[in-house]
Amino acid sequence: MVDVNVDFMLKQNQLKEVWFELTKKMFKNFLYYEVLDLVLKASEEKDIKKYKKLNKFIKSQARLLIDKKYTISKIAKEYNIKIKGDKMVCPFHDDKDPSLSFDDSKNVFNCFGCHAKGDIIEFKRRLIESGVKKRS
Repeated sequence: MVDVNVDFMLKQNQLKEVWFELTKKMFKNFLYYEVLDLVLKASEEKDIKKYKKLNKFIKSQARLLIDKKYTISKIAKEYNIKIKGDKMVCPFHDDKDPSLSFDDSKNVFNCFGCHAKGDIIEFKRRLIESGVKKRS
């Protein structure tokens, strides 16, 4: 593991350029939610967590990246999940009628059947963990 020390001799602009290039490479080589999950995990590290403003900034920027590119309904369509208005058949339990409500503008969901709820990252994580197959 590389020990990154912000006190080294790179100027701020150089550091931003390095960060930008690494981030681009990460997004090219990994799924978006894996990259953002890593960013969020890094923001929770003990030596970063003490910088509350930085931590809040990292989380808000990760959220902006997600919200700019993805919505819950877009991900649901990738998995061929039936959508009716702002509801869908819940992929997390045996559901016949749409019981999962979602809001694409906030990227949040809530199932009134199994009580699953959360944001877009949680939605994607649950899809993967539950073994729901992407449409081919």
